[in-house]
Amino acid sequence: MMDFLGVDEDELGNTMSPAGGSTVIDAFGPGEMTEQTRAMVNTYIQAAMDHTAMLYDRRRQQPRDDLLTHLVQAQNEEGRLTEGELITLFSSIFGSGTSTASIIASGIAELARHPEQAELLRGNPDAWKKGACEESLRYRPAINAIGQKAANHTHAFDMEFAAGTHITVVVGAVNRDPRHWGEDAEHFDIRRDSQNASLSFGIGPHVCLGHAMSRATIEEALAVFVERCDEIELLEEPRWIPFVQENKVENLRLGVLVKERAAGGISPIAGDRA
Repeated sequence: MMDFLGVDEDELGNTMSPAGGSTVIDAFGPGEMTEQTRAMVNTYIQAAMDHTAMLYDRRRQQPRDDLLTHLVQAQNEEGRLTEGELITLFSSIFGSGTSTASIIASGIAELARHPEQAELLRGNPDAWKKGACEESLRYRPAINAIGQKAANHTHAFDMEFAAGTHITVVVGAVNRDPRHWGEDAEHFDIRRDSQNASLSFGIGPHVCLGHAMSRATIEEALAVFVERCDEIELLEEPRWIPFVQENKVENLRLGVLVKERAAGGISPIAGDRA
């Protein structure tokens, strides 16, 4: 993501030190929000915002051919993007790398559960890597719930939502709606129509800015993993961190069998277990 944005390694500085062993997601999890956690997270967020503003100032003074410069120079209908909009865009893009990693971990876990599908991907990655990516996104989105406001007065689920009401859209539920995905919506299957995209990256004007890069990364990561590992098995059930909005695997232990590639063909060797 640093390369994508155009951030040099030395430009990151020591921006993580205010986090003090905590993460921003602590403020949105199911645990009790303490004053200590609130202060720690707010300190980190402010330090990160200040550092991002400094990076934009550098690009204003010394423009480059990178995304940071293009964002500074971008204009909407009312003129330049505001400082708040610029910082939000940076945070969304930079932070999306962790979401992509979550999807890759989830996809690998499901391919281990479904060896016949892993074999499909292994045998013809060009034909199935898009399907593997889209199904991984659909089945367990990295961001499981998104906060929104009702744009208009709406009646749904036998409830009334006035315009402006704060609501939470549970993307994970929408992605498994049998009315759209069929009666097997609860099953992982890379053979689904990959053009039938899920809502994991949003839709319309709020679609994720980096969805194309994320999709390309997931496709290649899953295809390369199964190509290099001839057999994959779960050594234990993955443990998922119980965040409210974000799916993250805490532990993913796999057993893999790697066969020796030689000029004369492939011969099995002892499986590597990791």
